Amino acid sequence: MAAQTSGSTPTDTNTTPAGRGLKWWLFRVAILAALVLVGALGWRQFREFREHRMVDRARALIAQKDYSQAMISARRALQLNPRDVAVVRMMVDLAESAKNKEALQFRRLLVEMEPGSSANIIALADCALRFDEAALAEQALAGVDESGRKTAAFHGVAGRLAQISNKIPEAEAHFSEAVKLEPENSRYRVLLAAARIHTNKLEQRTESQRILEKFVTDPTLRSIASRALLDEFLGQKDWEQAVKLAKQVQESPEATFGDRMVYLGLLRRFQRPEFHGYLLTLQEMAATNPDDAATHQAFRRKYGLKF
Repeated sequence: MAAQTSGSTPTDTNTTPAGRGLKWWLFRVAILAALVLVGALGWRQFREFREHRMVDRARALIAQKDYSQAMISARRALQLNPRDVAVVRMMVDLAESAKNKEALQFRRLLVEMEPGSSANIIALADCALRFDEAALAEQALAGVDESGRKTAAFHGVAGRLAQISNKIPEAEAHFSEAVKLEPENSRYRVLLAAARIHTNKLEQRTESQRILEKFVTDPTLRSIASRALLDEFLGQKDWEQAVKLAKQVQESPEATFGDRMVYLGLLRRFQRPEFHGYLLTLQEMAATNPDDAATHQAFRRKYGLKF
């Protein structure tokens, strides 16, 4: 009896074939799980390595001012990690520098990735205005919290939106507040001067013109200053100054097709000999852009130009 109780029973899973098979199966499962885990960790590290490599390459290309290739590298990095805020910001900077409307997409993404950031929302509104998306800018500004509305950046963008809507007193109020908040910021001073250049108050108009003339050669502010001054010269029918400034505006790197059309109109008005050559130049430029082509054709129809 004692001998029967001291040994293993016939059903002991440690000694039966079925028990040994179960242990072997569990061992294989454990090994497979470990391999999967190691593989997953290795793939993640590989993806991180590739992402960092693409980011480093993009930065090097930016330093070389090869922005198109830099955008390709940054885009690949973003495909590897779509939630990398630093890479999204890089894409924003590259797209905005290239005047690529895709910048709006990345601005929206930043707002989603960093909820509650007034700076990101205001930057989205600013970007929207640069791409003529006033409705989007207005929608974005409506989402700025109370503290964000007390910043110069908010008033600067809100002022530009009001100016586009021809709400000049409102625009002036916003720009004035921005100047109070950041008196050393030349951009807000120029924006305020541009809003006041048409005022009936002689003192303000004179001061505004002085400020605008001061910044017509500033690389970062000349487009705002020059367009505001040109509008004033056209309104006052100061044709000599208007033609001179319109020529400078259309030659600047920031010139739009609309700026060039203004100059073309002045050349025609005063029958300048360079009119026909410039018209053909704009016709070639318009061939690659449907919106520009429509503007160009409207100009030709208006004046009955057949060539």
